[in-house]
Amino acid sequence: MLAHPCDKCEVKEHTRLILDALDDSAAAAVRILDDSPLYDLFCGTAADTVEWWDEIFPLVEAYFVRMVSVYVAIQTVEHRPTLSCPTSTVLGACMLRILDALPQDCREEMHSAVPDDARQFRSTNLPGRHTAGVGWALKKLGFDILDRALPDDIERRVQFCERQRFSATGELRRLSAVRRAIPLVMLTLKLEPDTAQKFTALAAEYDTTVSALMRIALHRFLETPGRYKHPMLREAERTGLSDKVEVMVNPSSRQQIWRLAGRHGDKLGTALLRVALRRLLEKPGDLSADLENIAPVRDLRPEIFSARVNVHFDAPLRDRLDALAAQVGSDRAELMRLAAQRVLEAPGMIEQAVNREIFRGEKNRAHLMARHARRQARRRTQPD
Repeated sequence: MLAHPCDKCEVKEHTRLILDALDDSAAAAVRILDDSPLYDLFCGTAADTVEWWDEIFPLVEAYFVRMVSVYVAIQTVEHRPTLSCPTSTVLGACMLRILDALPQDCREEMHSAVPDDARQFRSTNLPGRHTAGVGWALKKLGFDILDRALPDDIERRVQFCERQRFSATGELRRLSAVRRAIPLVMLTLKLEPDTAQKFTALAAEYDTTVSALMRIALHRFLETPGRYKHPMLREAERTGLSDKVEVMVNPSSRQQIWRLAGRHGDKLGTALLRVALRRLLEKPGDLSADLENIAPVRDLRPEIFSARVNVHFDAPLRDRLDALAAQVGSDRAELMRLAAQRVLEAPGMIEQAVNREIFRGEKNRAHLMARHARRQARRRTQPD
């Protein structure tokens, strides 16, 4: 807090000038990032460590540009020859904020790319030797230094990529998708008899289930909700809903429907479900494609691995592993995890593999083959 109210007003006006200069500062901020080896090191380390880095990188870069632009704007408004804070400290503060938004399992390795003089951003504080109280004034004027929505934005982007990559609509389908699938949840729809009959008839026409059609209906609705308030309120007042139809949907779809309905009152979720269903019945569209691409999609549990193990391969084995990963739509790390799980589930595989490796050696092959023959002869002569 500043000592005198007039000081606060003065700092606020000063900070408004800084915010007005932000747009013109973006180009200079981008040049600083392009010329920074620290930024290159951080992004290179992240590319090797963080899954889906290419997909979340636009969010990360936007935060860097945003915060460096603040310091460039301060330099412009206060007529400074340089930034009010060393570039390494500014970039380090941005890196620490990004690490807080990334999954826990990759933070430790990423810390090696953070400069030693990095300092944390605070909600009301910017590191540096600029006008006191600028951080406080930025918060008062609506500028979020920490960008509190960043972790949620990154998580949503990763979840979207997971669904695209691991679903029937994506390019790849990971081997672990079945194990990670979250079970569907049941919803009960109350419908008038004519609508229920039309719903079941449409499912029979396409040789599918009402649950698959309902998942398609929810997917289409959540993609483009449009104006749904008044149709939902009319559905809530509808009478004659004597038929009950049970459907299985993804938990995430149910939660999104409940959240949209909750904006306009309590207990409107089932009414909004009927709105989504009626849209599908009125305009079925290309149901054949949606039954193939959308209906099979499942919510997946995130992959969180706390331990990291380095495994050394010879070049031929590595190439075979990568070729198999490309063939089945996976990657090297997941194949190694599946291999480890199979070995632990069937320990006898270890002994067989070790024996095969021993037999491959020229030195012991003749001796081991003779011993194996003696054991086989002994087994044949022994009574049962």
